[in-house]
Amino acid sequence: MTADADWALQRLRYLLESAADFRRDEAKIERSPEKEHLLDVLEASGYGQRPPNGSPARNLEAARILDELAKDLPNVPPHELEAYAASLLELEDEIGINMTEIEREVLWQIGFHSAPSGAADFVRNLTKLLVRDLAPNLIN
Repeated sequence: MTADADWALQRLRYLLESAADFRRDEAKIERSPEKEHLLDVLEASGYGQRPPNGSPARNLEAARILDELAKDLPNVPPHELEAYAASLLELEDEIGINMTEIEREVLWQIGFHSAPSGAADFVRNLTKLLVRDLAPNLIN
């Protein structure tokens, strides 16, 4: 495995495991109308994005999916990890975009709006998203 593929594997493992931990923590939070209103106000004022909501069971299911994807990462072909790394690094170096925002959005959807069939599917879809966002910015 090349250094780029290994770097991508470690980065993706960290992102997936962190997202799974977040989902487990989110499952423990009790929501009230007051807390929901506070989250709305904070988001509207620009102090951050509203964290994903959902029932405890749904958050735990999302955590399970994220954990499975993290465990499946070693099965992703190295060339796919290298393509992800190249796309990510090009966006950050050439355009100065911090990709954690796009990655966070993709991770937040897992278990709610998407469920990749495996880590290879997840990496391919994330790479396609990076390339789709990358191409128009480089042309302009």
